[in-house]
Amino acid sequence: MISHLLETMATVESAFPDSHMKILKEGGFDVVLSSEYSAETKHLISYAGKYLVLLVKGQIEPINQEHQHFANVVQGKAPATNSLENEFILFMQQYPKLVASALSD
Repeated sequence: MISHLLETMATVESAFPDSHMKILKEGGFDVVLSSEYSAETKHLISYAGKYLVLLVKGQIEPINQEHQHFANVVQGKAPATNSLENEFILFMQQYPKLVASALSD
């Protein structure tokens, strides 16, 4: 049963291109965020924060409409439609040095 599960999992392809997966594997930001941030946003920033910074700064291309919308919102080109978007905007404002570090890596 376990071997069948592992074999099946090995055939699943990621929705992310290899170049994006490489960035995601590098991780996010090791930062303690205040209660202004939801648990979901804290988790996302901890494992994919650098990826999201690169996305919104145009260093990587969006892979779908959700990514494009997120980038547009954080860039101020579209209104936020959820708390995650608002909280990531807040993160970028509160932690400019971390944002800059993702761009310089």
